[in-house]
Amino acid sequence: LQCDKRINLAIVDTESVPASGLSALIESAIDQQAPTNIIIGAARSAVSSPIASIAGRLRLPQISYWSTLSSLSDKSLYPYFMRTIPIDLAVAAATCSYWREEGYSDAAVRLA
Repeated sequence: LQCDKRINLAIVDTESVPASGLSALIESAIDQQAPTNIIIGAARSAVSSPIASIAGRLRLPQISYWSTLSSLSDKSLYPYFMRTIPIDLAVAAATCSYWREEGYSDAAVRLA
């Protein structure tokens, strides 16, 4: 079986900085040699939000694996944004539900 499709991969480090993410998006949008068809990332919601805003206007799908900001679910603002992780509110609700079911009344958080 032969496939006539080709995948060009461009890896960009946004440095977790929104301006770096936007610069990478703009550079990829004007690259005629290897046009961008989809964006994977960014990890941080602070970087994904501005990228998703511009990418949506370009009709460029974006899939984030780590951005959990609930406002990114607003399809009127971010029509082409998707994620593979639940929003913070969903995780918090599930955690509270589990604690209730287990009868926990107190919790401790330890940062290492």
